[in-house]
Amino acid sequence: MIKPKRGSRNSNSPKKGIKALSPWRVKVYLSGYGITEEEIEVEKTALLKKFNLSRSYPTLLNDVVWNLLNKLTFNYAHDFQKLSSIHFTLGAFLEYEGQRRKMIIPQSLLASKYQLLDLKARGRDKVKCISATKDKGACTSCAKMNNQVFPIYQIIKELPLPNKCSNKRCRCTYAEAFSQ
Repeated sequence: MIKPKRGSRNSNSPKKGIKALSPWRVKVYLSGYGITEEEIEVEKTALLKKFNLSRSYPTLLNDVVWNLLNKLTFNYAHDFQKLSSIHFTLGAFLEYEGQRRKMIIPQSLLASKYQLLDLKARGRDKVKCISATKDKGACTSCAKMNNQVFPIYQIIKELPLPNKCSNKRCRCTYAEAFSQ
């Protein structure tokens, strides 16, 4: 069992070079998880109090989104589909902020791992790698893996997608492999 890790961000000061979120985009990131505007306001207040700040700063909403999404990982610790979705959202969020690839890939890896654990929990034993080859969105490494079938235990252990991907946001994924 993978234990979700709480994200770590230095939230006590405005971040240089980080793209600040608009209130509309906050709703985009949080709407699928049932987080209310009231919960967003409570988190804003808590962050300001935690860092002894009397007023907002440009990236406060970024920190609110980051904290709320990470708190969700604890709420859904046994729901692999939800965890996969949350980590995919965290990766998209980091990309929006303009973070470097080394910050984004771990979120993609966790999203893939939880997706695989969900398939395993549902009794699936083989998976197929599906690369974004139709629109040329796959790198050479992922394209080589396209449609290959592997035992699920091997893929969970090695996790080749998106680990060896050269794209910033790998869209390649896994699907259940059916016997023919």
